[in-house]
Amino acid sequence: MRRHGPALAFARALTLALTLVGGRFAAADEYHYQGNPVGARAAAMGGAFTGLANDNAAAFYNPAGMVLGTGTELSLSTSVYGVARDDIAGSQGAQPPTFLAFPSTFVLVKTPFWVKQDDPAPRHRYGLAVLVTDFTKIARQGTTADSTTLLKTSDATTYAGLAYAYRWRERLSFGASAFLVSRALTRFEQTSRTGSGSDVELDRREIEGSHLGAQIFAGALYRPTERWSFGLCVRTPSFDLGGSLKLSQFSKRPGSPLDEQSSTEGSFTSQLPLTVILGGAWHAHERLLLSADLSVHAPTGTYTALATPQMTETVDKGAVVNGAIGLEILLGRHVPLRTGFYTDRSARAGARGTSLADLDPDYVVFTGSIGYETDRTAIVAGGALETGSVDTPSFRLERQEIRWWVAASYRL
Repeated sequence: MRRHGPALAFARALTLALTLVGGRFAAADEYHYQGNPVGARAAAMGGAFTGLANDNAAAFYNPAGMVLGTGTELSLSTSVYGVARDDIAGSQGAQPPTFLAFPSTFVLVKTPFWVKQDDPAPRHRYGLAVLVTDFTKIARQGTTADSTTLLKTSDATTYAGLAYAYRWRERLSFGASAFLVSRALTRFEQTSRTGSGSDVELDRREIEGSHLGAQIFAGALYRPTERWSFGLCVRTPSFDLGGSLKLSQFSKRPGSPLDEQSSTEGSFTSQLPLTVILGGAWHAHERLLLSADLSVHAPTGTYTALATPQMTETVDKGAVVNGAIGLEILLGRHVPLRTGFYTDRSARAGARGTSLADLDPDYVVFTGSIGYETDRTAIVAGGALETGSVDTPSFRLERQEIRWWVAASYRL
């Protein structure tokens, strides 16, 4: 993260605090795009769903796939909790386990009223989706002989929008989704030091930011045979619809009164890049399915992420390529076992620095689930293990995170 202008020590401390509390703040962060896959089936298969897209999660992965369903489908999912651990060799910061709350999804897909509801191959389908793709809350406290540091952060990203799909030919369909993307974050950092006598030094920084953007997803799905299918999804860069930022700083020095500075004149921007995703799926056997995705994220260039009269923080993201693979095995007629793997590489542009504030590791994620599913209902339990590390001459960061989720769907 590069900073220009009169970037106060707060900007550095803020980034350092963020590194200490979680290595990154989930997929909502400025440098990672893959994050937490949505939809029970897609999430368990590592998000390798662009070439498959045959349930209502298609509204997010590839809206062209919505025509593979019929009637009315309702899907709900939520995570139970996650446990994360960061180990930073060479740092004196305390690194205890951290509990995190994670995403929830609501997707409703219907056949239009002018189409027969029992049509096995409707030409039109539309959907409504509300997807909390990331919701993270972290709190951590570190104590040394003469100081105590309290760090708190929360970060949430929500997609809400409509999707439409059209079957152009028997084996070829097209679709599009339009989403409003909202992000809200809060960060709190407080350090207190014991001075001479009973006097205490205090530094506290609080930031509240929100941003609203828009994205359009356009997709195509082609199934040349019953065994093979291929998909393409293009996501536009996010359109900036405005953001706000509130910054408050308090400090107390021995023998001096409390000094307070605040500003509500700031702005916060969260910019998503142009993304092209190619995917394929192969039904190797009636009980075995394989899928794979390749995602290309374009560079964003330099933009201002945080700006107030007291500070400016800029972001410069390069191009990134990520991959995902998924596997589905039917253990029984109603019992699917799914597993997957995907990468979540950092988009940080240029050479990485040598301080904790510049650490931004690449991640690999292993996923899996087991469930009970019928033609109308499904209940699924799954989880994911994320791991990543990065070395500098001064520090080594190792991160592991475990996430669990449950999901249910119903088809009318």
